Amino acid sequence: MNFRDLELQEEYNSISNDVYRDFFNYVLKYSKRYARVGGIFNSRNFAACADGLQEFIQNDGKIELVLLPSFNQEDADAIDKGIKKPNEVISEQWIKDFNEIKDKFVKDHTKALAWMLANNYLEIRLVIPTYPDGKVIPTNELEKVHIFKRKTGIFWAENYDAITFSGNIDFDDKMFGEYYYFRVYRSWDDSEKKFVDDDFEEFQRFWEGKKIEGIDFEIKTISLPKAIKENLIAVAPQSKSEINLDKSPKLRPYQEKAVRNWISNNKRGIFEMATGTGKTFTAIGGIKELQKTTEKLLVVIVCPFDNLERQWATELSKWELSCFITSRDPKWHQTVRDNIAILESSTHQEIKIIITSYITFHSEKFTDTINRCKVPILIIADEVHNAGSSKNQKGLIDTYSFRLGLSATLERYFDPEGTNVILKFFGDTVYTLDLQKAIENNFLVGYYYYPTYVDLTEEEYIEYKILTLKIARLWNANYVDKTPLEIVLHKRARIIRDAANKIVAFKNLVSKHNDMKYTLIYCSENQMDTVKNILNNVKPKPIINREITADNPKDPKKRIEILKDLAREKYFAIVANRVLDEGVDVPEAKNCIMLASTGNPKQFIQRRGRVLRKFSDTYPDGSKKEFATIYDILVMPKLSDYYTEEEIRIERAIVRSQILRQEMMANIAKNREECLTEIEKIKQKFAL
Repeated sequence: MNFRDLELQEEYNSISNDVYRDFFNYVLKYSKRYARVGGIFNSRNFAACADGLQEFIQNDGKIELVLLPSFNQEDADAIDKGIKKPNEVISEQWIKDFNEIKDKFVKDHTKALAWMLANNYLEIRLVIPTYPDGKVIPTNELEKVHIFKRKTGIFWAENYDAITFSGNIDFDDKMFGEYYYFRVYRSWDDSEKKFVDDDFEEFQRFWEGKKIEGIDFEIKTISLPKAIKENLIAVAPQSKSEINLDKSPKLRPYQEKAVRNWISNNKRGIFEMATGTGKTFTAIGGIKELQKTTEKLLVVIVCPFDNLERQWATELSKWELSCFITSRDPKWHQTVRDNIAILESSTHQEIKIIITSYITFHSEKFTDTINRCKVPILIIADEVHNAGSSKNQKGLIDTYSFRLGLSATLERYFDPEGTNVILKFFGDTVYTLDLQKAIENNFLVGYYYYPTYVDLTEEEYIEYKILTLKIARLWNANYVDKTPLEIVLHKRARIIRDAANKIVAFKNLVSKHNDMKYTLIYCSENQMDTVKNILNNVKPKPIINREITADNPKDPKKRIEILKDLAREKYFAIVANRVLDEGVDVPEAKNCIMLASTGNPKQFIQRRGRVLRKFSDTYPDGSKKEFATIYDILVMPKLSDYYTEEEIRIERAIVRSQILRQEMMANIAKNREECLTEIEKIKQKFAL
């Protein structure tokens, strides 16, 4: 395979990508030469230059590195006064830093580069920037200059095709730990060739110590000091066969904190973390931490959807953990029993991981099998709010020694008892990372929020009123069996969800935005056909669309393909019914229309989260996903002078529930002030 066959993104970041696997390792495998400029010359940054070099070294690839020494003000003064030479300061710092290395990753990668240096496959030069008067510039001053903060790399294939990258690589980010964000260019693409040339020229200027246009600094380039070269060669492996650059997954600092909190809470608790912040990854970090103190461990992971089961299996494989998924085996019961038997009879450290659905998890067959297990068991409940339903509570058995719940929205709607069951079983929330923090820290894109208000028809209002009175009677009766109350609550919620005037508002919305693309539309099964018909008849041209429901398409892979086709503009909109509510990422979508949300806060928070995923590719129209736009069609009644006191109370109750939802959406929107101003007008109108 040559460079032109590689499937490359236009940009990579450590939030959405495994940059090591998806880019460095991927490209270096087919490279013959690699040049890189930027970064401070210390053991951590130096070792990071070996990202993905395993096969590159085996193929006798060659590297050229340009790095910046780290000079504090005291070092700079000593050099300027002639007390010390730059080489002496650099060597002292490096040897001290090198001797303090404890991280195995850093040690292994440093030794790999040392072998390359010893065998003439690596050449290193150091850049010393100075003021026009010749004085050395301290590193903290250089951090203010963009060109010294940016890292640039160039890969060459045997046929001289080139791939370059430039951007940010930070190893001390407080939130992320390692943080990557860079763009990629290809020499054979006419629209990108200029950027490749610019990156190469930048590398050459640093490599040769030439004047850099646009800054007042001078630079000079020196060879690697002899003392450092000798220090590195002394630790170099004797042969390539001794080089091992495996890079295990690593939690970010905030994820490590979540795991620490869980461990210190007696290995029980809940992670409330927004979509896109790595709940699954963090939970696996918890498994690995538990392995350190538990000789034999059974892990049961419970998921609400089959797509989540597959995601878990993929993430576990990155940590070299295998698993068994019950939904893929009609004889799962025997397989689970066999796994437990192997675990119990093992004479060495052993772990078995079972992934199952909530339906199987609460079944008598499954709970009986788990109850017989004689080794410690960790339960991880994904989308843990599902565990609080009356059926799923049957699976919450005392046999589970360790317990971890994951959710972006823990509270169960109109079910405080179910929520309390979850908290009693799993323990309190031990770590929270809400949506606002996720947006502020660039895990997710921000969004604009545009609500549209409609009223109930007269017939809908009469039915709503009748059901409200029934709910009041059932609520006050305080029956032990909540089923009758839940049935009436759902009936009333459907009136709001399927309000006829929402369709009118939707038609007006798409007629105003008839060029809408990359759009996700949430509607109910009752609205599906009407919504598609409206889209198909938009003037001057239809909004091409596809639907995704629980039954269509049945093959999960085809659903994923439909989502990808949205970004490729094969479709302009996807009409979804419930199936994309939770557990499915839709980074391709830039716009969202919430046509059929109920008053359930969990539902619209999750729907909002689906469209806020970062999407690093460029769309065919040349645009990037810098933010999302959310259109929300809500029921907001109009008060009448003829209403009775009871009718006014009911109307206010409708408004209050819709205002709650709107405030949650508005508070972290980019157009927050505009939204809150409108909310305040509604509150005043209804005396709320």
